[in-house]
Amino acid sequence: MHKFLSALPLCVLTLFSLGSVAPAAADSTEPAPAVVAKVEHNGSLVVVDVTMHVRLPLPVVWEVLTDFEHMTQFIPNLERSEVTRREDRSLTVKQRGHADYAGFSFGYESEREVLLEPQARINSRTLSGNLAGARSQSQLTVLPGEVLVTYHAESEPKVWLPPVIGPAAIRSQTELQFRAMLAEMERRSAARGVAQKEQP
Repeated sequence: MHKFLSALPLCVLTLFSLGSVAPAAADSTEPAPAVVAKVEHNGSLVVVDVTMHVRLPLPVVWEVLTDFEHMTQFIPNLERSEVTRREDRSLTVKQRGHADYAGFSFGYESEREVLLEPQARINSRTLSGNLAGARSQSQLTVLPGEVLVTYHAESEPKVWLPPVIGPAAIRSQTELQFRAMLAEMERRSAARGVAQKEQP
């Protein structure tokens, strides 16, 4: 069975970094899908872009996106996630996980430096692991009735990626992980009695 690497956030992931919070107006008359991921494979570079629409208060969104110590409890196939260093708003996060897609098996692992701007931005860069020079940036934008999370990551996997299945697998697993985070946000809000349609 071939093994290849996913350029996931998150974890993200090999998850994560977020941008500034700014008010904006929604101009679409139809609701957008909750999570949409796009993956491009240009030469050795893999680029991942994700948008996630969250109809929950901003503090809950931020809490889940930065809850690295407990991500294994709600992110599928994430086997390890721990903060090994914490200095003010700078963290070192180690993560390891795996996934299966269309008969292929792939794993990912990383040690990342994560810089936090509370409820606004997380910037991440890889220190070691399967991804060479990986960097990610996400942004939280407050819209009427929702928080828009945008995520952008670029990496150079150290192992072979099948030209068609590779990007498709990355997209599938990325959407799976973001949907899992969205479900955890909804679960925490419900547990606290926060209505899902309440504006941030």
